[in-house]
Amino acid sequence: MKKTAVLLAILATVGLNGLAIAQNPSQQNANCISGKEDPLKVDLAMLIRINNTQGMEKILKTKCFDTSSQNDFSLYYLTKSVDTLKLLEKYDRNPGYADYIKKIKKDSKRQLISELMVSPFYYYPLAKEFEEEVKNPELRLKKYGVSKEEIEKNDVAIVNEESREALLKYVAEKTVKATLITKDDIDYNAYAYAIYLSENSVLDVLLKNAISKRDLINKNVHEISPVHLAFAPKVFAGSDAKINEEKLKKTNDLIVEHLDKKFIPLLTIRSMPFWTYVELYKNNNLDLYKKLKEKHNFKATGLEFFKKENIKASDLDVKAKIIEYGYGK
Repeated sequence: MKKTAVLLAILATVGLNGLAIAQNPSQQNANCISGKEDPLKVDLAMLIRINNTQGMEKILKTKCFDTSSQNDFSLYYLTKSVDTLKLLEKYDRNPGYADYIKKIKKDSKRQLISELMVSPFYYYPLAKEFEEEVKNPELRLKKYGVSKEEIEKNDVAIVNEESREALLKYVAEKTVKATLITKDDIDYNAYAYAIYLSENSVLDVLLKNAISKRDLINKNVHEISPVHLAFAPKVFAGSDAKINEEKLKKTNDLIVEHLDKKFIPLLTIRSMPFWTYVELYKNNNLDLYKKLKEKHNFKATGLEFFKKENIKASDLDVKAKIIEYGYGK
């Protein structure tokens, strides 16, 4: 694939799977930002990626932005701060703009909250490609007040942890009722990412607005539930840094509080009882293990047998699963 095609694909599609959004020319408003071939959309995507609200507003003030006619929700998936998201909401002529889980394709259920959570895994920096493919990028973006240095500095998954948490909580509160049991293309729901990434403030919003107590234990096609992921290897993509211990402990407290004991038998994974699974993988989250042990005083069954038939770490690691599907390479 030519570098130009790669750049345009990154800019003009949903970041997670790289699928271009189909556009029907007959349905396009000539005064609105159109499909991936529209230079203004490419510029807008770049500005969203580097969190430059001044440049974004410059475009949005001069050309209509209407997701109801374009079905162009891809730009929402590129947001990295509440300010950016609110700016898109302000100028979107679609009264249903908050429907972030609107389907891009009939077989593709997307939810912004999960994709934002997992963005460090699949984020693909474009500063280098942009520099190589666009002659005089400074001149092209000068009209938006953007410099090459700004691109290099701000072209990261999420600008900072504070911005990331605020954005996740904002989206969770706006979309929670619809997104709780909705799964993405690799069959994980918002709970799964909130627990795996120890986003305790988001998990709190999800649990307080739960449609069903089973949402927390809802399994995917591999029989893995969000609470299983609490004992998965916890390392961020692209680094060896452990997840923030304070956030991990707060996430664990929420799990202990909301995990209903009567649902434990439903958490069998490949015939392995949940308490046996917890005993086998306790070293991945000793804090949660101790808290569950204190509350439920459980006993593992068939431990020696399941030690031989243990579950591979790659089966439980969301990072590994995403890479397996080709996202985040």
